[in-house]
Amino acid sequence: MHTELERLGVQVHVSTRVTRVEPSAIITADDQRIETDLSVWAAGIKAPAFLSELGLSTERNHRIKVESTLQSIDDPHIFAFGDCASCPQEDGSQVPPRAQAAHQQANRLYKNLLARLDDKPLKPFVFRDRGSLISLAHFDAVGSLMRGASARSLFIEGHLAKFFYASLYRMHQRAIHGSLKTGLMVVVDGLNRFLKPRMKLH
Repeated sequence: MHTELERLGVQVHVSTRVTRVEPSAIITADDQRIETDLSVWAAGIKAPAFLSELGLSTERNHRIKVESTLQSIDDPHIFAFGDCASCPQEDGSQVPPRAQAAHQQANRLYKNLLARLDDKPLKPFVFRDRGSLISLAHFDAVGSLMRGASARSLFIEGHLAKFFYASLYRMHQRAIHGSLKTGLMVVVDGLNRFLKPRMKLH
């Protein structure tokens, strides 16, 4: 990813802490001044503030603290998942706020709710990292797949990575909207790409 961004002319700074943002520059912890025309802050996950007003235990970023079963640590009748939940993993860390984690949690929550209705024991959520895919606008896509306990990964890029990225996007749509509506979205998106002019006419 680092290499691909630099190939596009992007200067990447890693392990760099920002201490101050000025109208035309970003100042780092080592007093480096990075001149900017436009600064966009896009880092971290913060849940809606009202979640901290519900009387439930939350993190500083307002995410509800849950057990591994996705139940609130304060009330077993309340479940939370995705970006609004802070869920522990076996190693003591938190489940990362990523789309694939939310997708996996949705499946576990569905099964746990059914188990709860049938008075059966709930099972803990276990996050399985399937890798990462990143789209670089219309330029390219890169990613690593099949990451797991073996710590191995398969690096992919180009058209294959873009295909997997699009497939993953449709999979998330299907989980939310269902197969029929997602199929219609695919058709409509295809028609829009065909009919949309390359040049903005107004």
